[in-house]
Amino acid sequence: MIFALPLLFAGCAPLPVTELPVVGPRPNRRVGFLIVKTATEAHYNGDINYYPHSRYTVLKDGQLVETVANHISDMDETPSTVSLPPAQYIVFAKSEKDGYVKVPVLIVKGRTTVVDLESRRSN
Repeated sequence: MIFALPLLFAGCAPLPVTELPVVGPRPNRRVGFLIVKTATEAHYNGDINYYPHSRYTVLKDGQLVETVANHISDMDETPSTVSLPPAQYIVFAKSEKDGYVKVPVLIVKGRTTVVDLESRRSN
């Protein structure tokens, strides 16, 4: 059956093809990105255990900028990527080893800042 498909279309005129624009996020050099690997929380779904990252807050100059759920669902174990304008911020989050912590972070345009509160190292 698979071999018959080319023969079926061999006698037909070429089909018109429309090229669509690129799909995906537009490059944005005006913002930077933040990923915070916070402490995880156990969620059970039948026989499977999932460990999504806990929520955290981002402040700038003492004002709340954003509260980040840090996962899409109880089965999502990947921390969220947040875009922020370049500046220095304070992240309040739960660490695996130190409980709740306050971490100063620097966001640079076009770069990703990763705060790893699972193993207490950042870059």
